[in-house]
Amino acid sequence: MTFVQCFGSALNLNPHFHVLMLDRVYACGKEGTAPVFVPAPHLRDADVQRIVETAAHRLVRLL
Repeated sequence: MTFVQCFGSALNLNPHFHVLMLDRVYACGKEGTAPVFVPAPHLRDADVQRIVETAAHRLVRLL
């Protein structure tokens, strides 16, 4: 969940984000049961590199 705030305490222009992120994921339970909230696996360096490269590629494409 992200909330974009566009002003500071003096009502000056100061765009920034307030972000709520989960460190867990929902996993499907058995048929007819509620999903289970379990810890997310730790990111490896290769995972972070892939995310950064994908984000950079998309950003360059937008420019």
